[in-house]
Amino acid sequence: QNQSDLLVFGSDNVGLKDADFYYYDPSETSWFYMGNTSFDGQSSTIFPWYVPQTLLGTGYKVKTVIRDYQGNESQEVEWGPFEIIDGSSPTFEVLSPNGGEVWEIDSTQNIFWTAQSPNGINEVDILLIYPNKTQEIDYNSPNTGSYTYTAPSRNSYISDQLKVRVRGEDSVTFVESEDESDGFISLVDNTPPPSA
Repeated sequence: QNQSDLLVFGSDNVGLKDADFYYYDPSETSWFYMGNTSFDGQSSTIFPWYVPQTLLGTGYKVKTVIRDYQGNESQEVEWGPFEIIDGSSPTFEVLSPNGGEVWEIDSTQNIFWTAQSPNGINEVDILLIYPNKTQEIDYNSPNTGSYTYTAPSRNSYISDQLKVRVRGEDSVTFVESEDESDGFISLVDNTPPPSA
């Protein structure tokens, strides 16, 4: 469930007591009671609507009815129609490298991952993670599931505690998620030493 806060304002010479909230389900062509919230002496109140995951699509509406302390009810105030989308977090999985791989400096390597999200993921960031720093591999790379990478060529990048991280966000909700290699990979220098 995802929470959506419904804000309502009102005024009354006696004093605002509470408000009932309803939602309209176009697939049922019916209104359903959601709950009640008190004004607590204020001129506005917020109702936290925990949207059921089964509600998806267009044509939804919400409405409220306000009461004062004498039981008088306001006219219905209605919002909509609007669309309800799936706000679940994306899921990522780095497939390769996933631990135990050995890369030589300046070598060509392939990075593979999977990414799923209710509304799609257009771009990803790919990072090389060191114990105490992070190196960009590529930002805003197309989410194709693979990337060809040229490993660093300098000895200063040699390490046996590296991981690859891939992250991205849902293209509609902008909820972000990430994954990285399960185990460490190594970057080594197997080139012959310089001659004297």
